[in-house]
Amino acid sequence: MFSITISFLIGNVITNTLTQLPSILPLAIMLLVCTVIAVKIPTRCSYLIISLLLGITWTTIIANSQLEKRLAPELEAVPLQVTGTISSIPGCGQRSCKFRFSTQRHGNLLLRWYGIGKNLQVGDEWQFTVRLKREHYNANPGSFDTETYFFREGIAASGYIDLRKPRVLLASSKWSQPINRLRQLLQNKITLALQGKLLAGLIIALVIGEKSAITPELWQVLQDTGTAHLMAISGLHVGLVAGFGFWIFKMLWRALPRRYLLRITVLHMGAIGAIVFALSYALLAGFAVATQRACIMVLMFMASILWRRLISAQQSYFIALLLVLIVDPLATLSAGFWLSFAAVGVILYGATGRLQITNKWWHSLGKMQWLIFVGLLPLSLAIFNKTSLVAPIANAVAIPWVSFLVVPAALLGALGPDCILQFSIIMLDIIWIFLELLNGIALPAWQQYIPNVWVFLCAVFGVIWILAPRGIPCRYLGLLCFLPIFLASSVVLEEGEARFTLLDVGQGLAAVIATKNHILVYDAGPRDGIVLPFLVASGHKQVDKLVLSHPDQDHIGGAYTISKKFPELEIMISDPNAWRQKYPESKVVPQSCRAGQRWRWDGVDFIMLHPVNIISKKRNEHSCVLKIVAGDKSVLLTGDIGIKSEQELLLRVGKQLTSDILVVPHHGSKTSSLTKFIRQVNPLYALIPVGYRNRYGHPKKDIVMRYAAENIKLFNSVRDGAISFILSSKQKLAAPECYRIENLRYWHATSL
Repeated sequence: MFSITISFLIGNVITNTLTQLPSILPLAIMLLVCTVIAVKIPTRCSYLIISLLLGITWTTIIANSQLEKRLAPELEAVPLQVTGTISSIPGCGQRSCKFRFSTQRHGNLLLRWYGIGKNLQVGDEWQFTVRLKREHYNANPGSFDTETYFFREGIAASGYIDLRKPRVLLASSKWSQPINRLRQLLQNKITLALQGKLLAGLIIALVIGEKSAITPELWQVLQDTGTAHLMAISGLHVGLVAGFGFWIFKMLWRALPRRYLLRITVLHMGAIGAIVFALSYALLAGFAVATQRACIMVLMFMASILWRRLISAQQSYFIALLLVLIVDPLATLSAGFWLSFAAVGVILYGATGRLQITNKWWHSLGKMQWLIFVGLLPLSLAIFNKTSLVAPIANAVAIPWVSFLVVPAALLGALGPDCILQFSIIMLDIIWIFLELLNGIALPAWQQYIPNVWVFLCAVFGVIWILAPRGIPCRYLGLLCFLPIFLASSVVLEEGEARFTLLDVGQGLAAVIATKNHILVYDAGPRDGIVLPFLVASGHKQVDKLVLSHPDQDHIGGAYTISKKFPELEIMISDPNAWRQKYPESKVVPQSCRAGQRWRWDGVDFIMLHPVNIISKKRNEHSCVLKIVAGDKSVLLTGDIGIKSEQELLLRVGKQLTSDILVVPHHGSKTSSLTKFIRQVNPLYALIPVGYRNRYGHPKKDIVMRYAAENIKLFNSVRDGAISFILSSKQKLAAPECYRIENLRYWHATSL
């Protein structure tokens, strides 16, 4: 079972790393030929090849089916009348509600309804007019791939409801989507019973697996203490509920007359009860990957009781893995899949190896946390670029507390009297105090990136060696396999060299310039969650200077968070007063950027060319224009300057504008990019920071043609993602690394 499952998994993973899906016909022919050979000459190798091909073929079939569900490009941004059913619990805030909407014609949609309040019900059938857009993620190192998420979840497009058009409730039935209806009823009950409680969202997550009510601040504490997994309904939760069902059914069966006991034993009835309770809880929790794995393993164990056949934990594990891959081949695109199965795999491997489980539960729990921390370290760093150093301590206390006090009380309270819910929130408050204390007094997170797959595999080998069974010599030498994580680097810059990266932030601008020992960020994009994850994923641990071209939201949206993360950095902005008005709580005192300012880092020159003085009320015209010179290579960052500023720069600095790389002014709008300006800069490459299907229509076609007419190589963030250059006088300026192109998968959109 082990080799067959792993072979099927490898086939699945190979398929999900392709840029284009293979044709089904050649796969079917290969599979048929291998099957015939295996029948004639049965060997272990032939079975493994068949399993590998089955993994590739099955994943390809499901993936093709999923791709067909995506919205046609010609239907984007046009009014569409849709009829369908609300298929998820609406997540409602003060301004809008967001929910999944299942339609016959356009598939599953993720819709937002502004101003609706909180009276939407799962299962309601509606008809309304929407405007839709296919998902297009910001392709940067460290950014969450929303395109992958939409593909995996089968969401065709996202959009909003046009409130100017009629919205008609066609039907509302309690029996439409009864499980989701029950989940929403329980959510409403918990919300009402725990109204005003900060941690109410955590109780909802533990009962029905709905995490939308958990605030970012709560998630941050959970992530920093390594306890976020407690919000995923997995093995411990399902096992606890199954055990309760086993005990309940045993007690009830024993209360019946003896004649019934002769037909079904008490043990068998307990197993049936465990199966019923486990499946019920899994359905209530939304049947996520971790829940699927836990439920299948419980079912396998209970089936061994019913069939009177011993099924080992290892067999249950690999059967569960194979079944999840068959039921949902796209599950491997989720980090939760790898973390869930890796955690259980590490426990099973370690429990049969050097770290034996003892009869003292606290001793066993401590060893278990050691197993999980060490075993998941490479995977945590690869996925999140960080791991919690206090996770073993936090989990040693939080796991038994939440599992044996909070979860049972939350489940009983959700189905019973509110007073039990009040008890569950009190228990959660107590453990939360401990987690916040731990988060405050210790260094909670170790940030470290893994630059390539070979470093990751080396660390995985180190884990296997460290946790190996008795008899394997020098096990702790496996720690040496972690050294490449600390020693490896994506790019080692020398004196006079720089790495320039234009990030894909959507409709906005952000760029990162790294020298040997310094980091400068130019603009911060329209929102948080892009620049900081990029810095972590690229191995940058500090920011020395933040230059904000002008105080428009699409350029400074993520700036305040950066300033809080790096309080010692310097901020330069065209209008410091605008910063102080927007962020009065900021402790950083910004400086004005003015023409003539310059500094030198590690042999790389930074020269401010604009503005001279602020005399106009137009913010764009006062953008900080920064030139970066590394040897004989240079970059010109122009912000949102318009024609007036371009003319002024041509007159005042002239030849100083000439650069190898130009970040196109104002996202390629018609108000910028004079032909004279382009010819004076004379770049080899022009980069356009722009958002997918943005409302401004950037970049304008005539502007694109203007650059093309000058034989300038054009790149834009929508098509190419993050665009990165190495500036060095020791080598010719090479074509850039484009993150979206280099990390393209078959489900990613390849056209504008």
